[in-house]
Formats: sequence, structure tokens, C-alpha cells
Amino acid sequence: MAENFHGSKKKIQRAAKHMQDLNAWIEASDFYLLSVNQDADRNVWLTLFYDPTALPTEDAAVMIGDALHNLRSALDILWNDTIVECGGTPTKWSRFPIRDTADELKAPLSNLLEKQQIEAEVQNLLLNTVKPYKAGNYFIWALDDLNVRDKHQLLIPVLKIMNIWDVSFEDENGKEWPLNNILIADEPWTIRLKEFWGKNLKMKNKGHAASNIFFDIGFPFEGKPITPALDGIAKEVSRTVQAFETLLFGEIREL
Repeated sequence: MAENFHGSKKKIQRAAKHMQDLNAWIEASDFYLLSVNQDADRNVWLTLFYDPTALPTEDAAVMIGDALHNLRSALDILWNDTIVECGGTPTKWSRFPIRDTADELKAPLSNLLEKQQIEAEVQNLLLNTVKPYKAGNYFIWALDDLNVRDKHQLLIPVLKIMNIWDVSFEDENGKEWPLNNILIADEPWTIRLKEFWGKNLKMKNKGHAASNIFFDIGFPFEGKPITPALDGIAKEVSRTVQAFETLLFGEIREL
């Protein structure tokens, strides 16, 4: 027996793989430099720089786009299968309906109902439960918006370091001076190391960095971490598939 909405579920699984690759990229990235300097008053300053040669954010953008495309495709396959189950005939224009407002969603659904492409229960599910518009289901709406943007431009993320640990310095006598768990407020970033006043230090170990990537200004989820946003979108797509499966087949199989 064929699995209900098999194609949609495979697309969701593929999106999950791209998201795993993205997380692995973040964890493996080594893209920063630290510099320690002493001023005329013998204050010691630590400065963080990004290393542009080690920051391939375009690679992350491709993984983000691939995840989004697969999740949008999961909904489109779901919609085509739903039309077939309702006795209709999908066309090359058949796409899961996502609009900016609820009012904009009603007209195309009424048109599909009139043409017997969908049933009234499907229309009700979309309008009252899934709510694929900005104020109703932001994750689904954002998926469509970001997917359209990615067709015209790479979704270059903003990468930020959150904190650094296991940093160490060495003085002129070869003595090591450790500094742990530095919180990063913003970039470019410089702090005065009060506890090392008067010491002539050089970098020995730049430590390890915990970082994250964020959506840029002007995008859905502006300034928010990308990984949890993608995870939220994937969960909403899965819930939508499950809702349609329950409506049309009276059962749910785990994705």
C-alpha cells in the first residue's frame, strides 16, 4: 500500500538533511582572529576581527535555499495530491496557496471549489486551521516569501560570534595567562582586560567560538537566528501534511 503524501514526506526529509549540513557548517566554521595590544597607559586591549578569507557565507546561503525549496515543494506536492484525491486535475499552475492576507486567500480557494478541484472540507481546513497567510501562520507565509527571494538572490546570512572560551596569552617570560568565556556584544569588538594591566602579552591560543547565523535586515525573521526559524518552518510544513492526511485519509503516519 502506497504511503499517503509520500512525495511531500521525502521532501521534508531532504530539507532536514540540508538543515543538518547547515548546523555542521556553523559548528565547523573558523572565521575569526584575535589581537592583543598594550597602549601608552599600559592598558591591555583584546580585539576581535572576522577573517573574510575563512567566511564562505555563500555556502550557507545555498544550504538555506535548498532547505526552503524542499519545504515549499513538499507543500506543492501535497496540494497536487490533494486535488487528485478530491477528483480534480492538477495543472502546471497548481501550487499550495499562500497569500499575504486571509481575504486574498479566499478568492482562489472559492474558484478551485467552484471548478471542483477541491472539496469544501479542504477549503475550511486552509481557512480555519492551516491559515497560510502572514497573520495566520507566519512560518508558512515566511517560507513562501523566502523561497521567492532565493530564486532571485542568495539569502546571505549574517554571522555573529556569541562567546569565546579557552583564550590564552603568553608574556615575555613565556608564562601563559588564560582567559575564559568571553561574551561578545557586537562587532567590531574590543575590550580592556583590566586584570592584565601592565603585562606585555601576545596571543598564544585564540580559543573556540560559539556562533550563530541570522537573517539580515529586510527579510522575514529579521535579526533572528536562522536555524530555529528553519526548524519552525519545517514543523509547520509537517503539521500541515498531517492535517491533510487526517482530513483525507483519517490517519496520521509519523513523518
